[in-house]
Amino acid sequence: MLSVINFYKISLKVKQLQRVQILTKNAVLLTINVLFFEIMEKNLVEYNCPSDVFMKVLKGKCKTTLLVLIKKGVNRFGEMKRSLPTISERMLAKQLDELEADGILSRTVFAEVPPRVEYALTEYGETLYPIVKEIRKWGRIHQEKTLQNM
Repeated sequence: MLSVINFYKISLKVKQLQRVQILTKNAVLLTINVLFFEIMEKNLVEYNCPSDVFMKVLKGKCKTTLLVLIKKGVNRFGEMKRSLPTISERMLAKQLDELEADGILSRTVFAEVPPRVEYALTEYGETLYPIVKEIRKWGRIHQEKTLQNM
């Protein structure tokens, strides 16, 4: 929530800008948004946790495994399906579509009979790969630790 003092600062800034009389209503709203986010940053308030955004991209059945498979050259749907027997074709297609929509994967369709589709990590997806590798490494260590405690 905006404190009264911060709201007052924004109001003064908007009044100053309105005096110039060349700003449209949208520009005034944009200025309010910019000032609001500046105040949030100064107060170290996060309304959209970057870690949550990251986890939202990777949340899903076998997404990290898919990234590893594609990085290792297993980039066709049938190959991925054979490598992941615990995932249905429908779920595999959904996960691939989500990763493509997030800009992590690119999908290339070849005009052949039978049709051939290949997936690859985008340049943006390549930046995610080292993080995924470390997360999987930590997961294996945690899995072993948990099994030892049983």
